[in-house]
Amino acid sequence: MRSFMKQHPLLSYFVLAYGLSWLLWVPLAVVYNGPTEPPEELLLLLYVGIYGASAAGIIMTRVVEGKGSVRKLLRRYIDWRVGLRWYVVMFFTMPLLLVAAMAIYALQGNAIGRFEPGAWPLAFLVAIPAVLFGPLGEEAGWRGFALSRLQDKYGAFWSSILLGILHTFWHTPMFWLPGGTPVSGGPVTLVGVASFLSIVTIGTFVYTWVFNNTRGSMLMAVLLHFSFNTANDTLFAMFPDLSEAVQYHILMELGNIPGWIFVVLLLILFGPARLSRKSASGEPSPSG
Repeated sequence: MRSFMKQHPLLSYFVLAYGLSWLLWVPLAVVYNGPTEPPEELLLLLYVGIYGASAAGIIMTRVVEGKGSVRKLLRRYIDWRVGLRWYVVMFFTMPLLLVAAMAIYALQGNAIGRFEPGAWPLAFLVAIPAVLFGPLGEEAGWRGFALSRLQDKYGAFWSSILLGILHTFWHTPMFWLPGGTPVSGGPVTLVGVASFLSIVTIGTFVYTWVFNNTRGSMLMAVLLHFSFNTANDTLFAMFPDLSEAVQYHILMELGNIPGWIFVVLLLILFGPARLSRKSASGEPSPSG
């Protein structure tokens, strides 16, 4: 088994990531009767299952790279010296894309309603759970293990496409659980899943761009993931007149328009091969 895992690290990683998470999520999806309020134990197991992605990344890092490799991976979580501009990118990319989607909604003749800026501290209130039950549970896998190896084979463009698809459908049992994705909590439709796939893939391109320009910093990956997970709650809280249905429409449907425009700009400016003028290790690329 160990020999197979070393020979097929990516296949082994994705099977392990799906397996560890789905081991908890699939039984929960079967027994959950929604829309009634779920028991606390169900939510706890739901959140524990998120760590399947990172656990698989740590396991595969140890199997493939050997002794000391996990410590090296974890040290990347404190790699904060990446330049101020990347902190600006992390904390403002998703809010600005959402503002653009809201502008499209308004330009269609729709009312945005009241603006209450006092809701912005919401980001700080949700910070700890948003980091614990999301970025830390996932990023050691998607970015820490899988992304660099995918790029060695397929380059930044196709790696982002593949990882976006695989990341999206890793969430599949969550679609029938009380939280975890914008699809959760309502009827699971083909349009809804396709919109979620598109949004996750847009985000994956942004992750790849940031990852390759910050020497593979896991801290940057975690903070970017945090920003993506919390930006909509924080921004929409400032517009209390927007119904949940309208928020969903702005985020999951209209959000694709500025999102894909941004991705196209990244591909033009940084190139589809690396999405960076430097390699992921921080060394100048041959073309740069």
